[in-house]
Amino acid sequence: MSIGRFGLLMTNYTHDLAPGSLFGRIGDIARAVDESAFDTLWLPDHLMQGPVGDLEANRGAAERTADGPAGRHTPMFDAPTLLGALALLTARVRIGPLVSPVTTRHPALLAKAMTTVDVVSGGRAVVGLGAAWDADEHRRFGMAFPPARARVDRLEDAVRICRAMFDEPVVSLQGRQVSVDRAVNEPRPVSRRVPVLVGGTGARSLRIAATYADACNPIGEADVLRGAFAAVDRCCATLGRDPAKVARLAGVMFHRTADVPGLVADAFAAGADGVILVPWQIALSPEWVSAIGAQLRAEFGDD
Repeated sequence: MSIGRFGLLMTNYTHDLAPGSLFGRIGDIARAVDESAFDTLWLPDHLMQGPVGDLEANRGAAERTADGPAGRHTPMFDAPTLLGALALLTARVRIGPLVSPVTTRHPALLAKAMTTVDVVSGGRAVVGLGAAWDADEHRRFGMAFPPARARVDRLEDAVRICRAMFDEPVVSLQGRQVSVDRAVNEPRPVSRRVPVLVGGTGARSLRIAATYADACNPIGEADVLRGAFAAVDRCCATLGRDPAKVARLAGVMFHRTADVPGLVADAFAAGADGVILVPWQIALSPEWVSAIGAQLRAEFGDD
């Protein structure tokens, strides 16, 4: 399934603006993404900032405060709520969370929220799911952070429940960790198929992607990507599923904008169908988005 050749994760909302002005700036960035070479726009789904979007690390701020890293205290919006707003400010790009940790939201609630985003956006929602990693975030907000095995069990349940709720109006499903009993999802999505993406490079995460999802999203160097895509191919062969139904969207993480062309080229050479740019501790702006989008189009074309 084709989800998009070029994507961007808006890794931070740090713009030194008052809360009343902050959304306007974010909207400007989203519109720049919509008007550029990008096909997808992704938001982090966290309750507080993590290391990827920690601009304070580049500003000479103390690495830690009495209450943790300085960047933990920079802005972080609720992802589905902000996606609903950005749906009205964009017209073309797919929009979704990358990735939504399955430990912080019940998958049926997430499916309902993203169905709303799909309706508001005219059929442009996409949903990224992951097994969660930020134990400190969970502790601060009073949420359980189960062992890895249980989190991946919940990931499988979440992918199955989201897929079912997007496809069927009433869903009953018994999972290992999460179940639903005659859950109703109305109104129906506008999209004929809301894509579900699974993030991660673990063997089980890749198997879940190959079994149920529309895309996998490993992040790493070329060898890691190549191994992840090969694992998806093997799982699809075992299942009898057409591997072309699972898009390979490589996460491309970078500290310097100058490194982007080389990293993107490496990802495509490793077998990626598309890339999602993950700026590490880089301040985003409409101008930056337009420039990097133009560079991607010039060097790699539209397809």
